[in-house]
Amino acid sequence: MNELPRASGPSADRSFPVLVAVASLLAIAAILAFIFLEIVPWKKPVRPSALALENEFLALERWLTLTGHPVRTEVMPGSDTIPQAGEGTVYVQASLFRWSKKNYDMLKPWVEGGGRLLVSLDREWDKEYSEGMAQFLADLGIGSDQFFGADGADDDGTDDDGAAPETGGAEGDGSAHDDGSTDDETAMSRGPFFDYRISFDPKEIPPDCFSLSDSRGNIRLVGVKMGEGSVTLFGSPVFMTNFNLDDAPNARLAWSLTGAEDSEGKG
Repeated sequence: MNELPRASGPSADRSFPVLVAVASLLAIAAILAFIFLEIVPWKKPVRPSALALENEFLALERWLTLTGHPVRTEVMPGSDTIPQAGEGTVYVQASLFRWSKKNYDMLKPWVEGGGRLLVSLDREWDKEYSEGMAQFLADLGIGSDQFFGADGADDDGTDDDGAAPETGGAEGDGSAHDDGSTDDETAMSRGPFFDYRISFDPKEIPPDCFSLSDSRGNIRLVGVKMGEGSVTLFGSPVFMTNFNLDDAPNARLAWSLTGAEDSEGKG
């Protein structure tokens, strides 16, 4: 069998250095890319689901359910529907509950027996509609003149949902600030988001109650013992909602009022 003639001569000698040079450039480019370039996964923005837009507590409900604290929802709650089956913690949006004397008289023994009642004085809530609220607050030792209606409003510097404005110039990417702190550190120093329209007068609350203040020193949340149980009052639940719950101070407060109080998993 005849062999094919091998390339030889000046043209073959000239092509070899070119191949070596190209291979060397490719190797250098690969090394530089490995050192200086980073493969970053691209996150495609996804709109919130219709369920999340409809239920502002969806994230909290799922968090509680996954950690062994079952959640039951009553759209129009009454004293005969909350609580049930030995449940230990109840959250009530004030505008959805008729604070009649009858309803209060039925709810009070449950609290005194060890129940934990969370009451949100939300923006839709109306003092005139809540006829039984005066007796409720009197039993708790809380004066109402300082935080109801326009006289108790403090909307300066707040956003549309009544939450405290974010401070510290956070960019939301964990970047360092001028003082060397990170966004997480800034969030922890800022504290949870509160409804700025509800402010409790320190002279109108029991001296032994639990309270939380915002960065201005205004009391935005009050917890009062009632028998073996407790009642916690605050404005609109800004710190518990879907789009604020990823902020560490909000999550800590939401958990301390719900899952942390339900050590037996009563729900």
